[in-house]
This record gives sequence, structure tokens and C-alpha cells, in this order.
Amino acid sequence: MFAQFASAQYSKQGIELVRIFDGDSALVRVEGETLHVRLVGIDAPEKGQPHADASRDQFVDYLKAPSARLEILKRDVFRRWLVRVEVEGQDLGEKLLSDGNAWFFRRYQADLSPEMRRRYDRAERDAQKNKRGLWQESSPMAPWDYRATKRKARD
Repeated sequence: MFAQFASAQYSKQGIELVRIFDGDSALVRVEGETLHVRLVGIDAPEKGQPHADASRDQFVDYLKAPSARLEILKRDVFRRWLVRVEVEGQDLGEKLLSDGNAWFFRRYQADLSPEMRRRYDRAERDAQKNKRGLWQESSPMAPWDYRATKRKARD
């Protein structure tokens, strides 16, 4: 159904933000179709976690920027489209990591090129070292651990 979107790129003129979920996931409308997209290579704080608002706001700002570019890479196991978002040559995933508003999602690093893996790793380490964003916390909880805690509480 959405095969035409795989490995496609769209500029701001073709992207409409429908709903933001958090700093790495949203619904967008592209060519009349509503797509659930997720930023590749990062995991942003979940709603209710420290710095969740900052990462979500950065995502919104990038998607609404006049020069926003959306690169659709592939579908993930949850049927979301993995994407890169770029504004004026700045990759949003790398920016979120650099600002300390996301974690490098190493579990899925195979979705990134070797160069992007190095850049994302370097950006996260630099934010950690300089205590930016979530790295100001004494022991920030990674979103995957936060989600696991929430699942256990429901069981």
C-alpha cells in the first residue's frame, strides 16, 4: 500500500504534521496519506519522563521548519516508517542526541550507515560528558527501561 514511500524524500511543502506522540514519533501526512513515522537511531524520553517536552518540541520545530526534509527509509516491526528529518543540513536525530534530549538507540543501530552510527555515538557521548539535557540528571532512565517498568506495573 505504501511501497511508494520507501526510500523517498519529501520537502516541507509535502509534509504536514498531524499529531506528535513524543520526541521520536509522529503522524504526518505525505501525498494525502497519513503515515506513522519514527526517527531512526534514537529513542527519546517518553511522555512523563524528564526532558520529554524538550525532545518533542525539537521534533515539532524541525517538522514545521520551511526547509524541513523527510527521508523515509523503511518500515519497522511495528509498521511505522523509519525516517530521518533534516533542516538546512542538520540531522534531527543527531541534534537531539547532541542536546541531550534522546538516547542513541544502539539496539537498532544497523538501520544507520556506519558514518551515522559514529556521528550519533559521538553526539551522545559529547552530551553526556558536558551534562546537556537529560545528562544533567544523576541517573537518567532510558526510555526502553521506562517502558519495561510501565509494562511490569500493568502485569
